Amino acid sequence: MESARKIASYLEGVSPEVWADDSMRRDAVIWQLSIIGEAVGGISDETRASTVPNQ
Repeated sequence: MESARKIASYLEGVSPEVWADDSMRRDAVIWQLSIIGEAVGGISDETRASTVPNQ
């Protein structure tokens, strides 16, 4: 959740032009996405099964 909050704050009010020109901001967002990806990879199958709605 903290990484998602950071991403939101990094992108708040940022235009596509600013995004395109700001490699440090892009790197920061990519880093936070990496943290989220690592965390998701550590979720057990049991937990995943309990949080996915039946279809």
